[in-house]
Amino acid sequence: MPTELRGRVLACGESAGHVLFVDQFEEYVGAEPAAARRLFVLLAALAGRDGAAVLRVVATARPDSLDVLVTAGTSDLVSDAVQLLAPLAADDLEQAVTAPVDAVPGLWFEPGLPERIVADAGDEPGLMPLVQFTLTELWKRRTRSMLTHAAYNDLGGVAGALLGYADDALAGLTQAQQDYARRLFVQLVRPGDGDTFSRKPTRTADLAPELLNLARELAPGKLVVLSRAPGGAEREEIVELAHEALARLWPRLRQWLVDSRDFRFWQEQLRADLHRWQAQDA
Repeated sequence: MPTELRGRVLACGESAGHVLFVDQFEEYVGAEPAAARRLFVLLAALAGRDGAAVLRVVATARPDSLDVLVTAGTSDLVSDAVQLLAPLAADDLEQAVTAPVDAVPGLWFEPGLPERIVADAGDEPGLMPLVQFTLTELWKRRTRSMLTHAAYNDLGGVAGALLGYADDALAGLTQAQQDYARRLFVQLVRPGDGDTFSRKPTRTADLAPELLNLARELAPGKLVVLSRAPGGAEREEIVELAHEALARLWPRLRQWLVDSRDFRFWQEQLRADLHRWQAQDA
């Protein structure tokens, strides 16, 4: 079966081979672990040579997905195939920003703009999608063949691109999902003194099922980010906003946060009291 399927894939083109690219495999791993393991085995079997043509398979996933995918029967499939990638450093991010533009004859950045984009992106958990939003909007606003500081300023920088994307993402939800979104997003922000709010990583175990389902639906678009808490044996799954700017600047979320401030103060205090009680009981 894999050999036959590989031959059919390679027969679709005239080149010496193809690359089958599977992105965000962790979404499938989280939703259907057993099925994801079967698909993982199939993808490994598909990779190979058929005559002179070669089919290569590249699958991307968060590192914690390996805990699910690698079993006694699959460990030999990944021993030499897994490459762990560190987050992009500033220089690498700048290259990721400039290289696609450099590859297009007659298109260029206004001097200093790539450096501004990299600095504004910072070290946010959803960094690459944030930059992608920004570059897409800059392309739409280009002046002839130049991506300009003026367009970037009009956009509101990286944060402004994200806020526009956030509004569009919510507009695409059903009415019921928009109601869930309000409940979800206020859980991802901690109220502070006065009218201040800050992003708060939240355990998925603390979310109602309908809110967790929505978080998983929004995660591929990187409006929220799912990850594993550092350290500890269990490494709890957490969800957080893609960027601090959402808590500070997104008007819709700001209104939700103001309306729910008293409840969130009470909720945060209750959780703190519960954690202290659990620690004493342990």
